[in-house]
Amino acid sequence: RKLGALAGARAAYAKLGDTAALVALAVEQGAWEEALELAASHPSHASLVYLPYADWLAVQDRFVEAQDAYRRAARPDKAVRMLEALAENATDEARFADAGYYLHLLA
Repeated sequence: RKLGALAGARAAYAKLGDTAALVALAVEQGAWEEALELAASHPSHASLVYLPYADWLAVQDRFVEAQDAYRRAARPDKAVRMLEALAENATDEARFADAGYYLHLLA
């Protein structure tokens, strides 16, 4: 997996049928399309994909998508905490329309 041998690692993991390693490699590389395709075809590995994907989406300010990804990762608690923090920050900054939107999503 190191020294740029990613294609070889993918091929080896695929040949071995090691889906968990393929998922981990895709997530590690931020290859979200590949990781999401693997999660769709192997639902038992979905939480390995959706939780780091949700975190990445949140960092990218894609909060609504992050909320959905947290739910798919079976972590609705993280989705709720994120929306509560966003609503509180928006209120503190007097962005009441944004606060209302986030509170609406929480409802």
